[in-house]
Amino acid sequence: MNFIAMTLYKKTDSNEYRQDLFSEQEVRLITQASCPIIFLGDMGQKINDFRHTVSDVNCDSKSKCKFPQEISNADKFPTVEWYTTYRLCPLTTCFIEDMTGARMASLRKDVGTITWNTTISAPDTLILCRTNEGVVRMALKYKQAVIRVIAGGRIAAQLKAASLSGSYKGMGGLAKKLQKDGQLGSMVKMLTDKEIDLKELSSSNVFAVCCVFQSKGHEQNHIAIGKCILDHAREETLSKSTDRTERNVLMVSLSRHLLSLTLLYDIPEPVVSVEPVVSMVNAKVQTMLDLSTFKYVPKP
Repeated sequence: MNFIAMTLYKKTDSNEYRQDLFSEQEVRLITQASCPIIFLGDMGQKINDFRHTVSDVNCDSKSKCKFPQEISNADKFPTVEWYTTYRLCPLTTCFIEDMTGARMASLRKDVGTITWNTTISAPDTLILCRTNEGVVRMALKYKQAVIRVIAGGRIAAQLKAASLSGSYKGMGGLAKKLQKDGQLGSMVKMLTDKEIDLKELSSSNVFAVCCVFQSKGHEQNHIAIGKCILDHAREETLSKSTDRTERNVLMVSLSRHLLSLTLLYDIPEPVVSVEPVVSMVNAKVQTMLDLSTFKYVPKP
């Protein structure tokens, strides 16, 4: 039997999305097809959400910029979740399930490594940060280690512009502090001089840093995740928000490595029983993560 396979981006009541196509008009048109249609996509995507939130500030009263929404029965389509992956190792899929709740199974036989540490071990690690401000901070921290920066020139321009802005938060606050310490000029130059793109990074074994949003689609042997990504995922979890944006960012970050993953986070003290037989009260041992508090607790 003939069928058509298409990529679909679909919003549901639970704020879940598939990628890359969307609009109820397209859904309506393809439901009129004379053969079965299979939609393939990622439930964690939100890349086209801008379609119904476009500002009409620059439009006149006769030609609004906002796109009208059309209601369809798209949510009634049968859905089959596909969990298997050839790219991620079994340890990674189990870890992602523990951290984000996303279910998947690995078809790989080998197993990589996952480490909680505050330092980088592999010399060709790519550090992922949540924002460009985080990229600048990480580049500053590892400046002497000759770290390369994805989109360094553009981030340098943002840093320079932030130093002239009236904001003292985020990139603005960092830029003004660097300016006060006499490091702004050298940092702008360093970001520009050490720029590297993902294509060049893929063909060379170098130490680099980038914003996680630029790493989608890119895989590297050794990946490190900045504390900021974990902190925002934790805050979103504790807030019981229905929005999973930060947890989706964390999931993307956790799935970029091929051999090793380092979480740049100091493991908190495990919660233990106060019985005399317990001698691990001050030990830092990775046991089991309690997602409700992001604290480590001993296994039963």
